[in-house]
Amino acid sequence: MNAVAALEDALKRVQVHHPFYYFMCADLELVECDDFFTMATDGQRLFFNAEFVCSLSREELEGVVLHEFQHVVLLHPWLSEKALLSSLNKLIWDLALEYVANREVVFLINSRKAAS
Repeated sequence: MNAVAALEDALKRVQVHHPFYYFMCADLELVECDDFFTMATDGQRLFFNAEFVCSLSREELEGVVLHEFQHVVLLHPWLSEKALLSSLNKLIWDLALEYVANREVVFLINSRKAAS
């Protein structure tokens, strides 16, 4: 399966399992980009490294997509633009945003497993 097909499959899984997040982020443009090792979002586009996407299982890719959707839903791209931070504070800020997104993904996945 190629990267775009794998992402489309992951998006369908998110739509079924996490409809709120899907509908909040359904309009993100998929952009293949080798500038990133994994995936990223600026709130308008979902950037992906095709090699990374193809290396993941279906469940892992669904989790990564949910992670990027968390950034959009929690307004991270827009908050980061507004934050005037020194380089050290920017690193701490970025790590904190990653932590929050990961925490939410773990919660969503565990909630789904508990319900089934």
